[in-house]
Amino acid sequence: MLELSVAGESALESLLQSGLRIVSKKKDEFIIAGYASVDIIDLAHEEIPLTTLKDMIDRFMVAGYEVISYEHETPYPVGRVIKNYGEYKTQVDDIGLFIVAEIRGDTETGKRARAQIEGGEYASFSVHIEVLDSQEVCEKKQCYTRITKANLLEISVVKEPANQASHFKVIKKAKDA
Repeated sequence: MLELSVAGESALESLLQSGLRIVSKKKDEFIIAGYASVDIIDLAHEEIPLTTLKDMIDRFMVAGYEVISYEHETPYPVGRVIKNYGEYKTQVDDIGLFIVAEIRGDTETGKRARAQIEGGEYASFSVHIEVLDSQEVCEKKQCYTRITKANLLEISVVKEPANQASHFKVIKKAKDA
């Protein structure tokens, strides 16, 4: 389990700033990348271990429902998870679930999400899951729920994530083309 610390944030910062190569010339592309879930005990007192995250993302990507929503509240997707973009790849690594996503620019909700991301108001991901199996764990005077099996329903861009290490950065803006 990863401890929430400055080190985790600096690892993401280093990853996102190292040698970015733009691989597309699409003028309207808007790509974000970062951790959607990290193996920590979150604000909801839940932990999703790396093995569970791996199982969830594998099934999510195969199912064809790679939806990026806006604050878990909109019925309209604002984007989609993509397999990769340049050197960035959607995967579970030794920190957590790292995703790459394209945010739409052809809908009003997508345009609003882009503007709020560019303005710094939104810089975090949040996963919406269906818990299939879990266990209560008490360690070091703290009790929490360890989620051992779940379905990933969607990922949202949010202001305040339950998993405080789930942040993203913009890696390509539409105007960068």
